Amino acid sequence: MTPIKGLPQNLWYSFGIWPHDTGAAIPQSLLIITLTSNFGTFLLYMMTCIVAIVAFREHHSFHGFQARGLPVFGLLANLLCMLFYLVGPFSVAGMSFKEPYIALGIAALWGIYGAIFFLGASKKKAKSVLIDSVEAKHNRLAAATL
Repeated sequence: MTPIKGLPQNLWYSFGIWPHDTGAAIPQSLLIITLTSNFGTFLLYMMTCIVAIVAFREHHSFHGFQARGLPVFGLLANLLCMLFYLVGPFSVAGMSFKEPYIALGIAALWGIYGAIFFLGASKKKAKSVLIDSVEAKHNRLAAATL
């Protein structure tokens, strides 16, 4: 008898509890939720670093290390964290491959849903998805007034 099976068991203990071997074999849902939210956080911080690089390029207080070095470091660090989702299960002994890949699947489905929603909302409002240049917008307004 295992130590877990030796514990007192009543109705409340047995409700919703699988055998120990089954619980060890199925994906752990809390870990999946945590990995999914971390993946979104990594994506958000990477996009913030890209925006910082682009925004500070023409700014009057441009300083090479602050405007390029730190955002590039943040971008690469988060990229490595995201890549660990792919290579971690194969390089770390005892790490399950199920949870990271399920989390990546959830993040991909959420991204697809977000893209469909964004495109549909833009179409409903009759707005372009990409920002036009100032010249293209001016030409379009001039053509509309003729």
